[in-house]
This record gives sequence, structure tokens and C-alpha cells, in this order.
Amino acid sequence: MATIDRNESVRVERRQDEPPRVDRGARPLQDTLRNYLALTKPRIIELLLVTTVPAMVLAAGGWPDFGVAVGTLIGGAFAAGGANTFNSYLDRDIDAVMHRTGERPLATGVLPARNALIFGWVLSVLAIVILALTSNLVAAALGVAAIAMYVCEMIDNDRARELLPPPSRPKERAAVMEWVMFQMGSFG
Repeated sequence: MATIDRNESVRVERRQDEPPRVDRGARPLQDTLRNYLALTKPRIIELLLVTTVPAMVLAAGGWPDFGVAVGTLIGGAFAAGGANTFNSYLDRDIDAVMHRTGERPLATGVLPARNALIFGWVLSVLAIVILALTSNLVAAALGVAAIAMYVCEMIDNDRARELLPPPSRPKERAAVMEWVMFQMGSFG
């Protein structure tokens, strides 16, 4: 059974037939970094990056500028990592009770939920800044739109409301997305 404290992490109560978790006290830096990396779901990011490179080659009609390519890959990885971290934050209670996801950092409580939320926002902001500086404002706007759409898909769940300020109702979401799309068109 999992209990949720929205200001802290999910605490998981294990059945008596399961072995107890060993509290190792202060975790080494390597374990902490590994847990934050796990929040970003790097296997999903890997798939994104594999498809990004051919798209850049086709769009450039050959190899793209090295700086633009690296910036796009890093910015895209950070945007996907931020969105995936928001997903980990929102689904921490569900992850805690599912066999496949029960060992994720927020499901087990090894990382505080608040820290994960901050980490997701930091990754997302860095992604947009990197895309704007190394590519262009359209790429940055697309990054914002991608993160927003990923999170908006989850807004029908009440727990997604913790992430975003208003508007969080469907009609207001549609207006915000229309505004984002209009702004993207005005960058050209």
C-alpha cells in the first residue's frame, strides 16, 4: 500500500513477505546522480535523439552546422528529460504500486518529490535557453510546446494540476496552446 504526502516523497509500505529495504544512510553522490538520471527516462530520450539526427540531416540537405546540431541534441534531451521528470513526479503514487515501476526513485522515496519537481523545471528551462541560443526561437518555442503538450496530456488527472499554474481547465488549455502556436508563427 502506498501513502502520499504531496510535500514529500511517496512512502511505500511493503508486505510482510517482502524483504525489508536496507537504509544505507547518506547515499553517495553517484547513487543520487543515478536516481536523478532515472527520473529523465534516458531510454526514451535515446529514441528521441536517434530520430533527431536524420531529421537535421534532411532539413539541412547534408550535415548541419556542428554547433546547431549539438545544441539541438542537448536542448532536445533536456526538454524530454524535463517532461519525463514531470511524468515521474505525477505518477509516483501509481509507480509505487506497479510491479514494473515500483523501484523508481520517487516510488521508493529515495528522492524527495519536491526535488524532482524542481529538477524537472530546471531541465525544462535549460532546454529552452539552449535551444534559443544555439538554434533559434522557433526551436525554443517548439520545445516549450512539446513539454506543455506532454504535461497537458496528463492534466485530466488531478495530480497534474500540481505542476502548472492556471489555466488548467480544457477551454483555457486550448486558448493557451493556440497562443503558443500563434507566437511560433510570428517568429518567422
